[in-house]
Amino acid sequence: MQSPNERLYANGERDTSARQRNMHLPGEILLKVAQCLLGNRASLRSFCLVCHDWVGPGTEILWGDVDSQTLGNVPEEERQDHANFVQILRLAPDAWWVYQMKDRSLPRLKALELAPPKSGTDRRAYNSIPKSLVHLKINAIVNFHGIEISSVQPLYALVPRLPNLEDIELLFDIEGLQIEQFVMPLIRRKKLRSLKVNPYTCQQLLQYIADSNEPLSGVEATKVQSNITTLWIAPRKPSPVFFEALETLQTLEDVHLAISSNPDNKSPVINSHALALIAKLSNLSRLTFDGNLEFAPDEFFVSTEDWLRLFTGLLNLSVFDLDIKGVFDATAFRGLGISCPKLEECVIASSLDLTIFQDETRCLFPNLVFLELGGIALTDWAVEDIPQKAIRIFETIAPKSWDADSLDSDTKILIFNHQRVSYQ
Repeated sequence: MQSPNERLYANGERDTSARQRNMHLPGEILLKVAQCLLGNRASLRSFCLVCHDWVGPGTEILWGDVDSQTLGNVPEEERQDHANFVQILRLAPDAWWVYQMKDRSLPRLKALELAPPKSGTDRRAYNSIPKSLVHLKINAIVNFHGIEISSVQPLYALVPRLPNLEDIELLFDIEGLQIEQFVMPLIRRKKLRSLKVNPYTCQQLLQYIADSNEPLSGVEATKVQSNITTLWIAPRKPSPVFFEALETLQTLEDVHLAISSNPDNKSPVINSHALALIAKLSNLSRLTFDGNLEFAPDEFFVSTEDWLRLFTGLLNLSVFDLDIKGVFDATAFRGLGISCPKLEECVIASSLDLTIFQDETRCLFPNLVFLELGGIALTDWAVEDIPQKAIRIFETIAPKSWDADSLDSDTKILIFNHQRVSYQ
């Protein structure tokens, strides 16, 4: 006898939870019969109704995947019978669909994929969607800016009346008040497991999380998913939850964090916890800390050990830009080279004491071709001897970055392949 929890699909698919695969089981026979009756709606309807009595409770013929056009074209007298067994629906809401599904329901619907609503679509297009819906996907390659507001508002009204949603995909642009009023309440739902958004919405959502004073748990923040690859964020206050949300976005390749001075901050915006979470972005190839700040513990306070742990996790890093002074030293710089062999470009606003490299014999930066430092120093060396000693150091640890023609005085050291070197 077939498992009570097994479902049969008239389009040839079977529920993956089925535990019995023998072709001679009654359930397999039912499935074969159902497939033979696909062209005869009346016979299929009768057959579906007797399945429950023959095989036992919990066994039904279900349509695995149906689009709204197909369902709407079913003869009127049979449409509800067909709708009773739909679990997955691809819906393009319009006035035609409203007419075809008037006073009809989709009682077994679990997953809904929505196309952008057409002009003139009202909330009646969603009347047949049951509260039991678990999965919702709203497509929009082009955002909603070109669609009348009157058509979009019913869509925003649909989601709040679906309390059992576990997975939501919102693949259109959302910004401004809609982040606060529409997206954030979804994230706070206890039943929701994941909220997938497009890259633009993800950027807007993360900026909101970084700036918001509203309480948000780490569990809630990590529900956010996206295929975003580039992120530019300006966090203006400490927000551990923001970095917990950031950690889940494993597709990120380029992260730019603009740190600005904020006298209201009583703790650092960037700290060891933040760097530890960034270190988990294993696909990251470019990392920038921007701000041009002087050393400011209220904004950026990390130790050398924090930097070393960060670089250990970023094996694919090719560009590192730290435009904040006083937060980086030569030991961290050495760890950057050892842990990130793919590094090609590096900008450090801090001045580095190169003394720890004077006896170095290894190439620490095998692929580095561009290096900019805020300044250099060498303990126990005369000022006039520092440039030539620095050249020998960098010829050893970063040979690809050197083809020096001349030296003169400047405010920083600039090392670039086939260019000149200037030093402070």
